[in-house]
This record gives sequence, C-alpha cells and structure tokens, in this order.
Amino acid sequence: MGLGYSALAQVDIRRSARPLLHALSQHTNSSVHLAINDELNMQVLDTYWHSAVFVIDIGSRVPVATTSLGRAYVCALPEDERKVMLERIRAKRPAKWPNTRRRFEEAFRDYQRYGFCLALGDWRREVNAVAAPLDPGDGTKPVVIGCSGAAFQLPPELLRHDIGPRLVALIGNLRSTLSRQE
Repeated sequence: MGLGYSALAQVDIRRSARPLLHALSQHTNSSVHLAINDELNMQVLDTYWHSAVFVIDIGSRVPVATTSLGRAYVCALPEDERKVMLERIRAKRPAKWPNTRRRFEEAFRDYQRYGFCLALGDWRREVNAVAAPLDPGDGTKPVVIGCSGAAFQLPPELLRHDIGPRLVALIGNLRSTLSRQE
C-alpha cells in the first residue's frame, strides 16, 4: 500500500520527466529510468530506450546496494535515514559489506563532487550506469533518474564526463518545470 501511494504521488514528476527521459535515451543510446525506493530495492516507474542493448522494464526492482539508482537514493537521504538504510544493507549482506561500504563511500564522494553516482559492473558485470536523485520538495521521498547500458557502450569516462553532467542538467530542468507547475 505504501509503495502504491508513493508511486501515485510521483505522477506529476513522471508526466513532466517523460520528454526529458526520452530525449536523454535518444541522445545516449541507452536505457533511462525513473525509480523510487521500495525497502532495499529501487522500483522502476518509467523507462525509455533507443536501441539499447540493456533494458530494465517498468515495474522491475533492482537492489539499492549495488546500483547507481540505489546509491543516488541513499545519497539524497537525510543523515539519520541514510544511516538506517546502510545498516539494513549491512545486516542483509554481511559478507559483502566491506566492498559495499567502499562503493557507498565512492558514491558519497561522487555525489558531493558531481551530483551523480556511478555503478561500474557492480550489479551486473556487463552493465555500467549513472544516476542522480531529485527531491520533489513536497515532503515525499526522493525519486531517482538513471541511465544504464552495456559496459562497452557506456565506459566510465563517458558516464563521468558526458552523461552524468547531462543527467544533472536534466534534473535541474525537471526541478524548474515542477516549480512552475506549483
């Protein structure tokens, strides 16, 4: 029930984001996703792709711990909620926690420096991705927009220097659009 309500609360964001997500997928030839949190997963609400090799379907759930969508979400949380989420991840994956913790530390640095987070083969070895959060500003949880694709199509340099900055700009445009709708 909570996820359904949360998803419904994001209708304006979905509607406003669609042309921007579509344009980014066309430009990058990759999958572009809009996702919300669902416990230790991120649920994809919308997805667009041009002729991407890798596609995540609407309704799919991907792990918070190993994806750029999840890392961006955690980075956007207030400190107290972030600590709770990281503890839940540690408790669920104790053997993998040292590596997971290092990846989150990298994500926090990237988010502070660039406004986006990367996942380079962490969830699936053959997939690279970048994501950034959007705080709706209405008291609801952050939504996350991400771009993913086959590692050979999306090398780290392209994600860091081109697609990541485009994603941050897209979120800025979306934030402006949403503020004009209020």
